Amino acid sequence: MRPKTKGILARSAGTCCKLLRKYNTTGLVVLPSGKVINISLKNYITLGKVSNIDFKLRKKYKAGNNR
Repeated sequence: MRPKTKGILARSAGTCCKLLRKYNTTGLVVLPSGKVINISLKNYITLGKVSNIDFKLRKKYKAGNNR
């Protein structure tokens, strides 16, 4: 991950990352998969969950709804 880039870690609906610990220049982050990574604190972040959590629960009644 390069500093000052867009978000690339948790982008699907209903996912979020958690900041566990902050050090001087880095921070420990837990990904939705459970993996713990160490990232630079110079990266941009957005706090909160990605919207549209119930996207998987939507029913498709006809083939046209899938398109």
